[in-house]
Amino acid sequence: MTIKADAHFIDSDIQGTSGSPTWQDFNYGDVVADPTKIQITTAEDLAKIGLDVAFPRGGDYELMNNIDLSDFGAWRPLCTTGGDFFGSFDGNRFTISGMRTYPSLTGSGEFPTTDFLGLFADMTIGATVENLSLDDCQILRNPTDGTWPVAWIGILAGNSSSAASIHHIHITNSVIYARGNRIGGMVGQTVSAVTAFTKCSAEVNFFGPSDEGLFFNSGLLVGRASQCEFTDCYAQGTFNLPLDTGNSRLGGIVGRDSGGTPENIFTRCYAVFSVSGDETPDRWGSIVGEETGTPVYTDNYFDSQAGYEFGVEDANIAEVNARTTAQMYQEATFVTWDFNDVWQIDEGNDYPTLRWHDIDPNRPANGEQNRTVAHPIDRAHLNGQTVHILDDGLVSATQVITGGVLPNPLTGTLHIGLQYISKVQPMKIDGEVRVKRIHHLIANVNESLGGNYGEDDTDLDSMVLRDSGDIMDTSAALHTGYVELPFRGSYDRKGDIWIEQQDPLPMHVLGIGVDLSNERI
Repeated sequence: MTIKADAHFIDSDIQGTSGSPTWQDFNYGDVVADPTKIQITTAEDLAKIGLDVAFPRGGDYELMNNIDLSDFGAWRPLCTTGGDFFGSFDGNRFTISGMRTYPSLTGSGEFPTTDFLGLFADMTIGATVENLSLDDCQILRNPTDGTWPVAWIGILAGNSSSAASIHHIHITNSVIYARGNRIGGMVGQTVSAVTAFTKCSAEVNFFGPSDEGLFFNSGLLVGRASQCEFTDCYAQGTFNLPLDTGNSRLGGIVGRDSGGTPENIFTRCYAVFSVSGDETPDRWGSIVGEETGTPVYTDNYFDSQAGYEFGVEDANIAEVNARTTAQMYQEATFVTWDFNDVWQIDEGNDYPTLRWHDIDPNRPANGEQNRTVAHPIDRAHLNGQTVHILDDGLVSATQVITGGVLPNPLTGTLHIGLQYISKVQPMKIDGEVRVKRIHHLIANVNESLGGNYGEDDTDLDSMVLRDSGDIMDTSAALHTGYVELPFRGSYDRKGDIWIEQQDPLPMHVLGIGVDLSNERI
């Protein structure tokens, strides 16, 4: 006997069995474009920001995929001419890699001379850059005419001012080869109004040219900072200084604190850095190289074995805590830090990192479950109706469609639609004896996620096809093969079998038979 009970989840106005039920998949793997923003998909589009009338300096942008600039040539910092960037740029957790910035000193090179170097030249008036990784980036700034350069250099931006916001930025495997003033691994200088750095990190190495190598006001995150808030940030790297000039200011997070009102604030940050070469820094510190104001510190740490044990500015700061490398590898060291949603650590093997770094850009980040995403297919016909959702194999709570928008996508792939339930009674076992001997059945299923079964269609048990070996937060694999259906004790008297599929679990039952290995003879 072969029985097929086939039920689907519909996305239409029709409920019940009429029509032709079909699957409707929502694949978060293709990031949904925000119609209010300008989408960036190529290096050529990226380079147009601030140069093309269709890509204005005050525009709102979003990155739709990773971009490799390694074959693009010398990078011209965005908004180098015509004014600063004052829009927004959402990286959608994608990566820009291979940036090479080699400015011409004479103006005869690939782009005009500029003292503001980075992905962006200068950001101002409430600019926002977030959810972006930068990898394998290099900046070269080495004047050969003997002049002392006043240069603003950072992998993300040369300068940031007037209440800019920088969130979820991660820089790795990058190098700054220069001499100059105001050099930061992420931003060269921040001034005027509060600039917020939240969940940012930089892994950058600094190299000074052998004949003129010197860093003045240089930090692994920001070179010179005024009126900034650094929250849940870290920086790692080295300063290689070939000359001993004795007047550099080097800091693990900020090279020089320039004070201001309000003062710079450092909360739950750490730094790991070393200094090599002939240079002996005049001022240095694990978090701040030189204080000219009165910065506020709360629960910050540095590795006392990575480079200098204590910097000049570290002597009397209670909230800048020296720890050994072994201690920095332990979660217990960072007592008040959030290791559930913000930080993570490979216990005993590495320093803490920020959780958002490792999230697939094609999936909502932890803590973003309340995000609203516009579905690429019009759902206006479902407005006001309750739909059922299958998130990567997990049946979720129902949602109401409002304005054609599906709220709260939790995972990567969604199946959504109006509820459609299929119940079948594939067999009824009748016999002439009062007590039946069958207690276990086996169902042969094809490409199924499960369903419900039982002896009464109002009281069913779950047919679970996922187990502890399945990888969490991934789409469930469709199961083909046999699945055991153990029944309750009363089944030896009733003998009815019901199979139910609902909420869009696919169910193809090819056959049902007796599991003889579990029966009483």
